[in-house]
Amino acid sequence: MLAIAAVASTALTIFAGGLVTGFDAGFAVTGWPDTFGANMFFYPYSKMTGGIYYEHAHRLLGATTGVTAVALAAHMLWLDRRRLMRWAVVAAVILVCLQGLLGALWVIDKTLVYYLVHGTLAQLLLGCFVAITAGEMRTWREADLSAATPTAAADRRLAVGLVAALIVQLILGVVVRRTGQLVILHIANASLVVMAAVAVGMRCVAGPGAAHAALKRTGMMILGVTVVQVILGVVSLAFRETEGTKTVVVGSSKVGSASDAVWTTLHQSVGALLLAIAVLAMVLVYRLLRPEALTQTPVAAAGTELDVA
Repeated sequence: MLAIAAVASTALTIFAGGLVTGFDAGFAVTGWPDTFGANMFFYPYSKMTGGIYYEHAHRLLGATTGVTAVALAAHMLWLDRRRLMRWAVVAAVILVCLQGLLGALWVIDKTLVYYLVHGTLAQLLLGCFVAITAGEMRTWREADLSAATPTAAADRRLAVGLVAALIVQLILGVVVRRTGQLVILHIANASLVVMAAVAVGMRCVAGPGAAHAALKRTGMMILGVTVVQVILGVVSLAFRETEGTKTVVVGSSKVGSASDAVWTTLHQSVGALLLAIAVLAMVLVYRLLRPEALTQTPVAAAGTELDVA
């Protein structure tokens, strides 16, 4: 449950961060960790108007994600003996702390690189939490490791390729949204993402993955979300404001265009969802589709330190 809570909290924080960028509200609150000199956790709701509301809400959601990550790590380190899972939750906590620091540096120093890394790491953190959640699934723990899948190596490469293409697309998207540059590259790489997503989705739905209900469902989600994301990408381009038309006011409650903010935030958020599902597909493919059968029983294999069982 804690892992699912971490996924949900991170997803909400990413969505809120998208609204902050979309409404040009990143500098609406000038200080950190305080909010106009007040404790950020006790800042009056009545004063959270316009851009201040979006930026302050994003900070509170980020803090919630941090608390959830620490609670998840404490739980896993106390109860879970699997080495890889323990390393994963430690990495997640480190990423959360780094995210908070990068967000603070972006507000204080206003150096673009902080924003770009902050926007990228957020979705990688979501993927990390999804992988941890997968390791807690019954499907993972009860996987039958006694049979080999002849095409497992190719399926694994396809799944990794999709995640890699989505990470590249994420980086390009962060640059496009903040600077208005690299739009053509973002569109070109989108074609690669679509091809990879269709390939992985179909392999999960109609290929070897179809024998596993969890993989089949994941493949269907990849195909469906990819269609939605392409549509949102086209709409976002239609409503996207050029950098010259944007107005960013430091310490102000004023916000930018609602149409641009809503559509681009939806596009960003569904992109994060697609990356999260792709990560889920990747870890499930590695777990359920094996080039060689293991000699251990599923229960014995689930306890090895090399498996996130």
